[in-house]
Amino acid sequence: MLTNPPGSVEIEVRDGATPADPLGGRRYTLTHSDETGELFLVIGRRFAADRLTEKRDEVLGEWTLYGQQPVLLIQLYIGDGPEPEKQRRLQAFRRELPLALRVIRQGDAPFYAHYPSLCLAPLWVHYESADPVYNRVETWPPLDS
Repeated sequence: MLTNPPGSVEIEVRDGATPADPLGGRRYTLTHSDETGELFLVIGRRFAADRLTEKRDEVLGEWTLYGQQPVLLIQLYIGDGPEPEKQRRLQAFRRELPLALRVIRQGDAPFYAHYPSLCLAPLWVHYESADPVYNRVETWPPLDS
């Protein structure tokens, strides 16, 4: 899970993403190095599958429309392991998600300067698991709350 302060973040923009485009379907893949603590944010039209590891401790974010309302949907993989492992992952994601959201907000600052209202848009966090106790969506405060 993410454990370092923002500052050592490598940002990569892919797939023709610009400060204004795309709005719907803009995707974030946030990963980190256990060895160096460095964070890696990829911004694009697709998730950066080449950055995912078997640990599945990445933070995936996507701007989508719910009706006419833009929503930032965050996906976190809890998995289907033993109960203590699922609980540990859930707690770690909850603890580290504020940092991840700051990295996304700061790392894509030109986009948010172009669309400042998105900083107050709804933020939904989907914890993914086959276990219905862990597979749920929570509403979190907007990026600039």
